Amino acid sequence: MVLLSGMQDGLAVPIAWVDAVVHQVTPIVMVADWLLVPPTTRIPWRRALVWLAYPLLYATYSLIRGLIVDWYPYPFLSPDQADGYGAVALYVVGIAVGALLGTVPVVLVGNRLRALANQS
Repeated sequence: MVLLSGMQDGLAVPIAWVDAVVHQVTPIVMVADWLLVPPTTRIPWRRALVWLAYPLLYATYSLIRGLIVDWYPYPFLSPDQADGYGAVALYVVGIAVGALLGTVPVVLVGNRLRALANQS
């Protein structure tokens, strides 16, 4: 959400409420759901680290597809708008680091919430 703040004009979302639901409402609802209905099984670190493949695969797919169709889903993935492939690479690394940092509390808090739910 941080990368998307202030970029509404650069996003190719023709309907404003769709952008709001996808990028603002859904993340909040997902966190609330995770807190209110904690995981029923322990989350192993190995499985959590596999989650990190998704943003990297999405970025790779978006860059390859963008070369073919000359369209990128976000300005920070577009070499033309992000000042070249070096800047895009930095964004992708930043997204990967952010995903890694976000994975840590998901595993730790998720496992703790599961343990607390099983004690009741």
